[in-house]
Amino acid sequence: MSQFTIVPLSGSTDFRGILVTPTALGSAETIHTAQASASLPDLVSIEAFNSDTVARPLKLAWGGTTDPDDVLAFVLLPGETRMIVHQRPIRNSLIIKAASVTMTWVDGRSYTGSADKIVITGGSYVQRQTS
Repeated sequence: MSQFTIVPLSGSTDFRGILVTPTALGSAETIHTAQASASLPDLVSIEAFNSDTVARPLKLAWGGTTDPDDVLAFVLLPGETRMIVHQRPIRNSLIIKAASVTMTWVDGRSYTGSADKIVITGGSYVQRQTS
C-alpha cells in the first residue's frame, strides 16, 4: 500500500504564501522542486490569490518552459482565490515555476502581468509519496 505525507511546497516556509513577482517565465519564481525519485511522485495542489482590482494572468512552468507542453495558463479575477491545480503529479527533481506573464486569453482580451499582485497561498501543498 502506498504511503503519503503532506509537506509544504519547497518554495514555501511552513505552508506560508509565495509572492509571484516575475513577469516572464524566463525569470519565474520557483514554487516547488519535486522529490528526486524517478518513480515516486509529488501530488501538487496550488491555490492562487489575485490581490489586485483587475484581472491578472498567471502562468506555471510545470517541469519545463516549452509552451504549450509544459505551461499552464490562468486568469484570476480581482480578489479571487482559486485552487488552480489539484493533486497534479510531478517527480524526478522537476521544477514548478510561476510568473504573471502578459497574455491574450481565448476571449481575445489581453491581460497584463503585474509584479506583487499574485500570491501562491498557504492553502497550497504537496502530497509526497514515500513508499
